[in-house]
Amino acid sequence: VLPLLPEYCRRYPRVQVELHLDDTVSDMIADGYDLGIRVGEMSDGTMVARSIAPLPFVACGSPAYLAEHGEPRMTADLAAHNCLRMRGRGAGGALNWRRGPARRPVSPPVSGNFVSNDMAALVMAAVNGQGLVLAPLPFVLPLFRSGALLPVLPESVAHGLYVFIHYPNRKNLPARVRTLVSFLLERFRDNPDLTSDAQTLLAPFVRESKPR
Repeated sequence: VLPLLPEYCRRYPRVQVELHLDDTVSDMIADGYDLGIRVGEMSDGTMVARSIAPLPFVACGSPAYLAEHGEPRMTADLAAHNCLRMRGRGAGGALNWRRGPARRPVSPPVSGNFVSNDMAALVMAAVNGQGLVLAPLPFVLPLFRSGALLPVLPESVAHGLYVFIHYPNRKNLPARVRTLVSFLLERFRDNPDLTSDAQTLLAPFVRESKPR
């Protein structure tokens, strides 16, 4: 979103954009938000939800970490690795690592010495060799391309989540909301990192290895 906002502001200079970054689920109407971007599934019938793209998650680690600790060859091998985990909302603790297709996902037992509620912090820890991270594929693709991270277990990419734009269901949608929704959908749906098949995107970074 951030790289796109300058272009939107140039196109619509009379619109003032205020961006709020928060991982909690807000009451958009009570808090005065025009629209939100979320990951997951929309279940609030009072909102209009526009799907941007599926969001696959892939496990990855730095070349230094994999050289020192080895590369997992099957999902069960994750139990022997330091897995950096996302903290759930409330007092739920760290989230499980969901793997595989949306209809038949598995949650292998994983543990590690670092939990955070911020994905960027987890990815940075992985880049610095602290462990493996399960991260959104579009988020880590630039790090695959730079060589800072490498994908592991690419055959069991986690599916089932989507990125949505959502906004209150209004008959007369303000022009500022209508123009931003159209602009973001146009840019997101033209982005091959969001719309291409996950295995196609991972193929240049997958290393051949013999299964154990």
